[in-house]
Amino acid sequence: MLEVSNVSKKYGDTVVLDKMSFVARKGEVVSLLGANGSGKTTTFKIILGLLEEDEGEVLFNKRKIDVRKTGYLPEERSMFYDVTVYEQLKFFGRLKGMNDMELESRIDHLLDVTKTSKYRNMLPIQLSKGNQQKIQLIISILHDPDILIMDEPWTGLDQSNIAIFQRVISEQKKANKVIILSSHQHQQVQEICDRYLYLKEGKIRINVSKKQLENDKKRMLTIRCDRDVSFSKEEVIYKTREKDMTKCIIADESRAIDLINKVKSYGNIISYSVSPLTISDLIGIKK
Repeated sequence: MLEVSNVSKKYGDTVVLDKMSFVARKGEVVSLLGANGSGKTTTFKIILGLLEEDEGEVLFNKRKIDVRKTGYLPEERSMFYDVTVYEQLKFFGRLKGMNDMELESRIDHLLDVTKTSKYRNMLPIQLSKGNQQKIQLIISILHDPDILIMDEPWTGLDQSNIAIFQRVISEQKKANKVIILSSHQHQQVQEICDRYLYLKEGKIRINVSKKQLENDKKRMLTIRCDRDVSFSKEEVIYKTREKDMTKCIIADESRAIDLINKVKSYGNIISYSVSPLTISDLIGIKK
């Protein structure tokens, strides 16, 4: 289990992390969400040992993290572009203490899993951005780390490559790894993550599990109408209006039915729908 306890970090007078605390368990995929500057990258760097926290501590299984047991997929490409894929995979594996026999087997397996075997003797600069991203993925898991950090893993990927990444993440989860990722692509986050953390100004504003969201009785009522729809504070928990779309968080399904019957009487209703809450809905409230 990874424990981040009361971690704070300042750059000069600017507070980047403010007493952050959360737990990520083995076999759990945790998403770190938030706008640029919210503290996600700083959190990653502290977990990876690239930055030292000003206060608090980060422990894995009640001990200081062994950085050799961490894997990192950065948002920006970080490869040698004048060295073949195979040679640099060997280089990064050796940096993590792997011997050549281990490397040969592991490289072959991961190139096959990511459908990149045919690129093993090519230079990364000759590959598409999607295939470069898959080589970065291999580098991050080559040494079989206990903790995997992924910064915007799906950026620039088409649907077929997104599916490969999802499959690899699922396999890492089954292997009981701690996985923490950041992404602005909430659809993928909602599909694969078990817990959602939303950061704003260095503080965790939302910490909720997928199961908690699924079991929550609250509902999102979405109404398309050519005029705003008025509700009382007793009828809705939260309401927002953008263009011809009104969105309301309401207490439960039965309340949704009552409100739908009410808006039908207004006329000029284009469409309406009721759905369970998503992490996007919760973030919308906190923004």
